[in-house]
Amino acid sequence: MHAVLSSAFPVFALIFLGWILAKRKILGASTSSALTRYVALIALPALLFKVSSSAPWRDLLNVGVVISVGGGLLICFFTAFFVFYGRRDALRGKGLAGATLDGMNASYSNAGFMGVPLVALLVGETALIPAVTTVLLTASALFSLAVALIAGGSAEKTSWWTVLGRIARALALNPLVFAPVIGMLLSANSIGVPLPISNFVDLLAAAAAPTALVAIGLFLASITEQQPTHSSPNRSAIVWLLSVKMIGQPLITGLLAYFVFSLPPYWAYTLVILSATPIGIGPFMLANLYEYDTRETSLLILLSTLLSVFTISALITWLPAS
Repeated sequence: MHAVLSSAFPVFALIFLGWILAKRKILGASTSSALTRYVALIALPALLFKVSSSAPWRDLLNVGVVISVGGGLLICFFTAFFVFYGRRDALRGKGLAGATLDGMNASYSNAGFMGVPLVALLVGETALIPAVTTVLLTASALFSLAVALIAGGSAEKTSWWTVLGRIARALALNPLVFAPVIGMLLSANSIGVPLPISNFVDLLAAAAAPTALVAIGLFLASITEQQPTHSSPNRSAIVWLLSVKMIGQPLITGLLAYFVFSLPPYWAYTLVILSATPIGIGPFMLANLYEYDTRETSLLILLSTLLSVFTISALITWLPAS
């Protein structure tokens, strides 16, 4: 209980603060957008660069970490994808794209905005090494898989080279991807970061956790305002996707991390906590990008965030951090 109060409470309190600031109109929609962009483009990449440039590159590419995280992502993604593809398309009329979005909703954790601040409080900066790997796999590999599937099922005649080129360009321009990759390359080649730049990055990184959590609260407030009162989402699908994401993914990741690869306890603990974080903004961005209805994804993000208060608190209470 002490760990929940000392670590989880500040995280959820900052998210709630952001929600209150938005609901009371103290910070508006433009602030939410600007703060989210600041975190995603500057503060969080600075933190990931700081960790990846100072950590041994072999730790960042640890096979057990990569497969534990990747296994949880892919199993949950394709479970939802195949369950809903062909069975739910007729109802929703979305085809391959709809099933892909369901896969994202069942697997895309909020590892960056929520997970990184949470595990930093729970375990310390040593936990951020597997967190960098988790963010990279989620923001690059999983998102690229989703884009490729949607593009492959598009009615437009687009060559795979064009699709791959678009994905490569998007990843190359995403600071959440290229910042830790650059840091990893510096670490692999034993190139130190000059002290003035290191101090500059430290200042930016220090702002990542609180601003990211407030930004989540602002975003949640904005999507609740967009949710129309007359909408009637498929309740069974909502429950099923939440179950896969909030129960299935931490379970799969934990089994792989603890029992298959026997990772150091604090690393395995970190991976389970990161996989238990609610649905991130990725599926919402994907739905917006391809002009799909965002109501169900918005509701899933909101419900998974509320549910995570209990599931993450339970994991913190039951799982040993070391």
